[in-house]
Amino acid sequence: MPSQRKRRNDVEPTDSSPVTTSASDNQNQVEGVDTESRPSTDAIAQRAYELYEQRGAGHGEDWNDWFQAERELTVRRNGNGSSAD
Repeated sequence: MPSQRKRRNDVEPTDSSPVTTSASDNQNQVEGVDTESRPSTDAIAQRAYELYEQRGAGHGEDWNDWFQAERELTVRRNGNGSSAD
């Protein structure tokens, strides 16, 4: 009978195993970026959808709507008329 090999997922975690974090944890841990001054993904999505509807719900501009929403909300959040660097 052949020996059964362990699959990667069968490995027991050890103290040296990397710790898995959720996406929300990573959102505030981006190196070199002040994520505290950035709007949430949900807020950007909501504003992008509003822009989409204002345009008449035409397809093909989703990225532009997203980036415009992100810029608007960042400026509004920072309260200074320019986005944070």
